[in-house]
Amino acid sequence: MSFPIIVREIAQTSFACPSQWQGTTNDGSRIYVRFRHGYLRIDVDGTTVHRSSQKGDGVMSYDELRRCTAHLFVWPAP
Repeated sequence: MSFPIIVREIAQTSFACPSQWQGTTNDGSRIYVRFRHGYLRIDVDGTTVHRSSQKGDGVMSYDELRRCTAHLFVWPAP
């Protein structure tokens, strides 16, 4: 998998505890994002492609997600 990954569409499925999003990438792969207990995980087609620790517990805004992963992902505008 090469970076940056272009995300075509994304929808927030849970606001808090955890914050979660699901969508598709430009090549049709499925993307899943989860932020819980200060830990961010992003999977593409069931494979974890990013893990990091972030400030906070289980609430992350879409803007924060975009900001902290901009070096790896191209997210659609809100």
